[in-house]
Amino acid sequence: MIRLNAGHPDAASGGRVLPRAAVLSFTLGMIALRVCWLPGVNCALAVASVGLGIVALFQILHAHGTVAGIEEAITGVVLGIVVLGLSVFFVSALIAAYH
Repeated sequence: MIRLNAGHPDAASGGRVLPRAAVLSFTLGMIALRVCWLPGVNCALAVASVGLGIVALFQILHAHGTVAGIEEAITGVVLGIVVLGLSVFFVSALIAAYH
């Protein structure tokens, strides 16, 4: 886990930590959105983003306020779902265009 504002005891985070799964979920979701034109790669990144986001949400919800990062985890899950939806749309449009 990543410590938020580690050297500042008066920080607004209150010494809470940020789970790496939340950071990875957000990062993979953004990368999947950037490479939306690569059908296999973006689907794998999107599935990983959704999975890591769900893991991070469980970590955050079971930590009782000692872990931050719910925004990153939710954003990672949403980005992963959006990329998967776009992939299904583009693949179905390509299939319809060739028929």
